[in-house]
Amino acid sequence: MYLFLYIIFGTGASPRNSLEVLTPEVPGERDRGNCITSLQLHPKGWATLLRCSSNTDDQEWTCVYEFQEGAPVRPISPRCSLRLTHYIEEANVGRGYIKELCFSPDGRMIASPHGYGIRLLGFDTQCSELVDCLPKEAGTLQEIRSLYSHRDVVLTTKFSPTHCQIASGCLSGRVSLYQPKF
Repeated sequence: MYLFLYIIFGTGASPRNSLEVLTPEVPGERDRGNCITSLQLHPKGWATLLRCSSNTDDQEWTCVYEFQEGAPVRPISPRCSLRLTHYIEEANVGRGYIKELCFSPDGRMIASPHGYGIRLLGFDTQCSELVDCLPKEAGTLQEIRSLYSHRDVVLTTKFSPTHCQIASGCLSGRVSLYQPKF
């Protein structure tokens, strides 16, 4: 699995553009290989959110990777690397379809398609900021709430950028709007 990331590097008035090839690891999949099916950057640029599936399409995960910048040792080495901070295994429903997940506008929560509904996930049970919940080793994302209202497999989720609302869309084309109360 490769993640191609276009990054602008540089200091002062002369930024340099660069294409970085990063290879994130997925828990339990080091030997079998896997592929990225969905990707979103954290609103504050701290991390990336990935939905991954195994090459055999029999397992799926939601993973959060923190960006770690460093000075290159050689001119061809990457200037950025990824560190897996949080993950959770997903329901393997709707095999073969891309399932789009997303960060909330403040980056504290994740909405992830989960079977016939969505799961709201956090870095901890208090919905703290990622920077306040960075474990030494990869930890599990915490399920805050599950919302189910579809009769078909949910393929996409999206937070409203301005209101406390979440939308989800399923394979049959139905869209649901939620106003969760915590």
